[in-house]
Amino acid sequence: MTQVVVEAGKAYILPRVLAESTGPAALRAYIESNLAFMREHRNYMVAVVEILRNGTFTTDAGRPGLGTGRRRRAA
Repeated sequence: MTQVVVEAGKAYILPRVLAESTGPAALRAYIESNLAFMREHRNYMVAVVEILRNGTFTTDAGRPGLGTGRRRRAA
């Protein structure tokens, strides 16, 4: 699920950022489109928060987060 959300977010945000010609405009586009994505895809965001809260995914450093999306093995 997290990979689906990440890919959907990239597809939504990246074109808006790349359409800008200056650094400040690209930053503004990033922030605005990121917030708009979260607003328009609330169910995705709730699912990601639930996944992270439950510690289902870890980063490469072993901390909770998106990382590579590898599942943590039960101890």
